Amino acid sequence: MNILILDPASPEFNRGSFCYLPYLAFSALKHQGHKVTIMENFIVERMDEIKTSEYDLILCSVWSYPQVDAAMIIQRFCPSEVKFFGYRGLLKEFHLVQWDGMKPENLNTLVKEGIENYFYDFENFRNILLSDCDMHFAKYPGQVYPLFTSYGCPKDCGFCPTSKNCLRKVVWADEAKMSEVLKYAAQRGMTNIHFTDEDFLLDTERARRILQSAKKASSEFKFIAMSSSFSLKKYLEKYGSDEFLDQIKIVEVGFETGDEELLAEMHKKNDFTSIKETFHNDIFWLNLTFFPGETIKSLRASGRFLEKYGSKPEDLYSRVAGNSTPGGLGQFFQIYPDTIPRKEIEGKGLIISDRPMRLIPSFVPYSLLNCNIHCVRRIEKNEEFYYNFYKVKEPDLNAFEAGMTFYDYAQKWENPVDGYVSLAISAKLGVIE
Repeated sequence: MNILILDPASPEFNRGSFCYLPYLAFSALKHQGHKVTIMENFIVERMDEIKTSEYDLILCSVWSYPQVDAAMIIQRFCPSEVKFFGYRGLLKEFHLVQWDGMKPENLNTLVKEGIENYFYDFENFRNILLSDCDMHFAKYPGQVYPLFTSYGCPKDCGFCPTSKNCLRKVVWADEAKMSEVLKYAAQRGMTNIHFTDEDFLLDTERARRILQSAKKASSEFKFIAMSSSFSLKKYLEKYGSDEFLDQIKIVEVGFETGDEELLAEMHKKNDFTSIKETFHNDIFWLNLTFFPGETIKSLRASGRFLEKYGSKPEDLYSRVAGNSTPGGLGQFFQIYPDTIPRKEIEGKGLIISDRPMRLIPSFVPYSLLNCNIHCVRRIEKNEEFYYNFYKVKEPDLNAFEAGMTFYDYAQKWENPVDGYVSLAISAKLGVIE
């Protein structure tokens, strides 16, 4: 078959999991013997470029809210029928016709072939490296290449759409094929690798075998990998920071928040006991802001943890300095279909946008909006970085009045969203309480 894949443009440049599906589909279908073309950053003005008579199947990916409007136009006005894939909750919500090839029952075939083969197809892609192009820590220079060894997640964190989209199942790439991919990478000097698995260390023994095969292929490999705190702790307890784990220079850990009550609300557990003492390389802590139940107290708990265990902005590449740092806000909570029901969310906070993006607030919980503000101290010179990073003014600490809430103060700003961000930074840093 002659197949066209459309990947509509999206400002969501921080990819992961199902955001990679256009590329995985391309490689899987190509591997099956089909002739495949992908149009990345597709905009509807290019619809006339599509010679529909040339294609037996036209597919369109939808993995972020900002792509929805383009997708609806494509479904309505593309001369040929289009089938959609990506985040199934979005397809259902906006009545986009789902492609059977990417339904959950077919993931183990199509996605498995995709993750085993897409590394060989980088020359066909423009944007595959967009979110995984560096090692996050500035001391590691050079191009970084994303590589899945598994896809999906078995957990059920309340804020995360990844496990919902794969029905809490994990698709495992064949270990022998991963060994061949690593040999291929080593031969081409592609030795900075970002493992894009949701939890690379989920299977301790499998992860160790993959790292051993990497060691045989090249001693130059430097890996960054995502892991839960439990998987990292389990590996460390069994093997310690041995020569193979030392290949992993950086582990991304889903920290989310330092507040135990809020963690419980997220249906998430963490266990950081002894990790920092056992793992001697860098940890990049991923955190989430404005989840329902967030308060000034919970923001400060996250800030305290990152003051102790996180990074300084100058140690990171500038684009990721909003994560793993004391005043960084990480990603903002989004309302994804199939996670927390929208009706439930509507009763828990202020919905700012119907086209949410992870790096801009689209929801602020009442639990935070109703917090009273008290100024604790002045903003220090080195803390000005965070306000500049988010391009918001520092709060006027002299403007706080007795009984003023988070919401009251933000409404005095020309753009209240900027006020929410500025106050959230101040809460993490301990400027306000």
